[in-house]
Amino acid sequence: MSQAPSEFHGHLIYQACKTHGGQTGEMLEDLVSSRPFTEDERPNRPQDGFEKLSFTSGDQFHEQRAMRVQQQLTGVRFREEQLGEEVEVYDSETDQRITGQPISEDTGDLLTTSSETLMIRSSKSTYQRIFDVIQAEEPAGGRLSQLSFDPDFMLWLFWQYCSGDSLSDLNPLSLTGAEFEGERSPFGRKAQVSDTTDIFSSTPVLLGLLSGQHFHSISGKFEYRGEFIDMNISREGRVHVKTTGQLAQLPRAERVLLASDAVNKTIKTYTQWVNRPPSSKYPPAEFFGSMLERLSDHGVEVRFSTDGVFRTYAERRGENFEEYTESVRDLYE
Repeated sequence: MSQAPSEFHGHLIYQACKTHGGQTGEMLEDLVSSRPFTEDERPNRPQDGFEKLSFTSGDQFHEQRAMRVQQQLTGVRFREEQLGEEVEVYDSETDQRITGQPISEDTGDLLTTSSETLMIRSSKSTYQRIFDVIQAEEPAGGRLSQLSFDPDFMLWLFWQYCSGDSLSDLNPLSLTGAEFEGERSPFGRKAQVSDTTDIFSSTPVLLGLLSGQHFHSISGKFEYRGEFIDMNISREGRVHVKTTGQLAQLPRAERVLLASDAVNKTIKTYTQWVNRPPSSKYPPAEFFGSMLERLSDHGVEVRFSTDGVFRTYAERRGENFEEYTESVRDLYE
């Protein structure tokens, strides 16, 4: 008997993870085998465990790409029931008042199209619970670690956007929001901008980066080989795919498939970035010089030394500081 299609609820927010010591698909199969979720009618005994995900049959998809993703994707769902506080209700069938504890359920979807990465679609608290369960389970235990996105990866995406150069398959078309962290900034240790038409025109963004702050998250619209994705990428490895445009018109199952594909492509691009040579991994001095020029054009005076950011990226590119800054020295001195 075929399994009924799973129902999909919640936001398209994913935690990126790396797997170790075995195939990701095998790990998911191990979880379903070693800790299955069973529909148990025992009262006051909440259940938890894993079950296989089932999507709509391919001939019912609106998007051909969703069918292609489904063929490549392996998925399981974690389900955890929780007992609420005891309540008293009236039972009309027995004409009596009875007490009981309502059961609520948290779920998280574990999805993969790669032997080395895993995407977990869930809230932060449910993700942490799933992570802890997997680490405690054998033979799956110890195979999982959280993937974080280096702030310089987001800076690299920003560099790609500002220069207009296509440095990878994941191209930023518009960047409209960002969050920053750092020890020193004119705007404090944290700064956030959102709903702007272009963060390259945002004074807080440019001053923050030039003062040594780094990206904590970046959001906007991206293009990957002709496919368009509106998403937020954060340092902790969480990716929020926004339900906008054509995605908003699709059934929930297809949204999950296409969003999972977008997150997988982001992870793939990050992995490729990690292995890039320094000269194409970190921006040149001209990139920071263009920020100073943009601020000057807007009548903004930079009242702190930008020497630190130039030295940092000269070092990361493995270049001599004097040679790195030769073309922009008149801008920052």
